[in-house]
Amino acid sequence: KRGPRSSVLGGGTGGDNAVRGTAGYSGSNARGDGNSLAKLCGTCVLFVMLCVAVPVFYHHQPDIQQQQQQQQQQQLNEGGRNAKLRSDTMFTTKTEEATSSTSTKTATVTTDDNSNKVHIVFSTDCSSFQHWQSYLLFYSAYRIHQPGKITRIASGCTDEEQEKELAWHTEHISSVMSEDFRIHFTPHFSAVKDESGKVNGDYKFFNKPMGLKHWFENSPNMGVDGNKGTVLPEHEDTIVALLDPDQVLLKHISGDMSDLKLTLVSNIAKDGRKFKVEHGTPFGQHYGLGVGWKKFNADEITGDPNSNAKKVGQHEASKHYPVGPPYIGTARDMYQIARKWVEFVPKVHKEYPYLLAEMYAYCMAAAHLNLPHQVVDHLMISNVNCGGEAWPFVDALRQNTGQENVCETMMTGSVDYLNSPQSTIPLPTVIHFCQRYTIGDTFFGKRKSPHDFFTCEHPLLKEPAFDLDHLTFKIPTGKALADENKEVLKGHQPVREAFTICSITRIMNEAGEFFKSHGCKGDANTEKSYDMHASFLKKKKQQ
Repeated sequence: KRGPRSSVLGGGTGGDNAVRGTAGYSGSNARGDGNSLAKLCGTCVLFVMLCVAVPVFYHHQPDIQQQQQQQQQQQLNEGGRNAKLRSDTMFTTKTEEATSSTSTKTATVTTDDNSNKVHIVFSTDCSSFQHWQSYLLFYSAYRIHQPGKITRIASGCTDEEQEKELAWHTEHISSVMSEDFRIHFTPHFSAVKDESGKVNGDYKFFNKPMGLKHWFENSPNMGVDGNKGTVLPEHEDTIVALLDPDQVLLKHISGDMSDLKLTLVSNIAKDGRKFKVEHGTPFGQHYGLGVGWKKFNADEITGDPNSNAKKVGQHEASKHYPVGPPYIGTARDMYQIARKWVEFVPKVHKEYPYLLAEMYAYCMAAAHLNLPHQVVDHLMISNVNCGGEAWPFVDALRQNTGQENVCETMMTGSVDYLNSPQSTIPLPTVIHFCQRYTIGDTFFGKRKSPHDFFTCEHPLLKEPAFDLDHLTFKIPTGKALADENKEVLKGHQPVREAFTICSITRIMNEAGEFFKSHGCKGDANTEKSYDMHASFLKKKKQQ
């Protein structure tokens, strides 16, 4: 099934280097004034990295590789032919849809005992902004049949909010997706207090370490020995993966990263690299934090003049500790990190009251405990202009699939095969959609996404053209489609922008259809008409 051809092919000048997501800080100067950057970036991590293309290596003989590509192309084509059938039957009856979805997707999934030991957790507040993101993350895991359990850790809800959120979660998530998709409530943690205990500010990222520790100690799915300060033996081997709410899954999260075709590791992390999450060997996505955490007062923060964090050299700090979500480790290790993370983060924030304080505190906690991480690049994409992420997989997608249009691949049935464990075509594990993404006059930004998207009344997103990645310009948000407003996209930017927009559009629309088919009585708005770029422009004109 072919989509419409783009009507806005053309060029222009300039480029959008918006300060969001993973651009903004680098190791040696990471402790400059980050206040203005934090305001621009919301909940996203900022860093500057050398943006280079990392080559993708394949370990097959040419004839075997060609045979595999032919088989994959056949499966991709079959997926595309099945896409319309699934779409046409989505809104027949609730029972038929649920049965079709389960039988179609479960048949392609293989799991083992270890994969079912994965427990994904992510931290939120009780705002409507993170409500829709939570639903989307759960659905993204449901649609690829992520093994194991997933828990949303919701902090700071009022009694009324907690009652409402639990009822909504039960009706729209756990009862229709999986009973292993859960929600855990914690107290309010984000208050910044002075030495006397007086509240003098708010830092919402306290919720992440403190919520994680609360979950370990109070969740019926975990539990700790209070006397020993350790995770209960029956849970200590569980693989715990900590994500952010603005991340969606394209591939399974697991503790096994031994398939070299599906992993990316920066040069500095290759020497002596590990391949599986084990006790003492946590993994993390490469972030551009550099060694900034080493400039903090370790004596004051750790309370230990002999802390291992002080013994970590520059090379080791760069190799093992510049990590961010997804963090993946055994429950035994992650709980110990969580305890020190909670202890260190208020002190780091006091010394550095900016966005990245909680991430630097994590680095210090891991280093203090002598838990060097295996740093990998393939777990995430976020900033289209930076290296250290899984963009080489996206850049090579057209070649690896033999399909001309990235959006056509990611918005038809082809993606079902790519998302499956059977696919040997590499994809990023998660999309961290904390930036603005624009190509032509097609745009996606989480802060411009309607908070009521997952309701019966709200329309779905307008679908991009299948050949969107062949455009070479973008129209900045708030500006009309005109030659004078075009800004040039160069190199890999068109493919990366299009891949991200089309992937998120596909997942959001599928999630919206799923919500409406299960949660709406009578007619539901299934029109794919909401244009985020046009909506932003309209609101700006009305101001």
